[in-house]
Amino acid sequence: MNKKTTYWTIGIVAALILIVIVWLLAGSRASSDANKGNDANNQNSAVVTPAQGDDSQNGDSQGSGTQTGDSQVDDSQTGDSQTDNSQAGDSQTDNSQAGDSQTDDPHAGHGSSSNSNSQAPADDQLSAYLQEESTIMMDMMDGMENIDESGYAATDFLSGMIPHHEAAVAMAKSYLQNGAENQELIDLANSIIETQNKEIEDMNALVQEYRSADKKDEEKAKAHLKEYREMFDSHDDMMHGSSANSVDAAFAQGMLMHHEMAVEMAEDILEYTDEEAVITLANNIIATQKQEIEKMEDILDQLNAD
Repeated sequence: MNKKTTYWTIGIVAALILIVIVWLLAGSRASSDANKGNDANNQNSAVVTPAQGDDSQNGDSQGSGTQTGDSQVDDSQTGDSQTDNSQAGDSQTDNSQAGDSQTDDPHAGHGSSSNSNSQAPADDQLSAYLQEESTIMMDMMDGMENIDESGYAATDFLSGMIPHHEAAVAMAKSYLQNGAENQELIDLANSIIETQNKEIEDMNALVQEYRSADKKDEEKAKAHLKEYREMFDSHDDMMHGSSANSVDAAFAQGMLMHHEMAVEMAEDILEYTDEEAVITLANNIIATQKQEIEKMEDILDQLNAD
């Protein structure tokens, strides 16, 4: 075989091989397309029958709900499986039951909210009163610790008792303006305002009289001031925060301690003065405020028992 014949033979064989390859590829593609078509038909037939059956079940169980109808149309359009539709129906049933549960107890959760709301004003009033009481006490202590020493015990006593009385009046007014409820304490607060305002007037008049007369007794004044200064340390608890849970209790606690200080001041001055007006005032303070202390102690016992 010469060289030319060999080339023709090789070319023919290559062409035959190429034809066989093309034929095999074409056959494989046709078979694949046919299988896909069959799968699509099978899927379409499988979707229609279950969806219709489940939709009818959903319609029976849900009655007149318009939202249920919408979900059935969506199910048939999307071709969801029967299992998905039945789960949707169960979910809707659960939702309707949850709605019924909420309807059966329209007051659920309202009790705690109501209690919280009713408690809020009382807490606000207590906070407002305690804040005012703290300010009143600090102003009182500042006035009492910085009296203008006169060299006369009676004058110094009056100069310290005036801001003390003013604080009592301010506390009583604050109590009445911040949720006072206990009638006995309300009566006491009004009595304090009336009685101590009158005593403030009398004490201011006496201070003016004694200063104008330039009355002096340095030895007694010095001894009195020593006890007066020491008294502040024994009543330091007046400046600590209250543990009361109501305005009534807070007022009674604060005023009780306030009265105890007034009684001690009045008892101290009796040792250092001969002024009849001051002796009378001091004895009135002792008698009146000791009675009020006993009354407040009884009221606090009642409030704590409640």
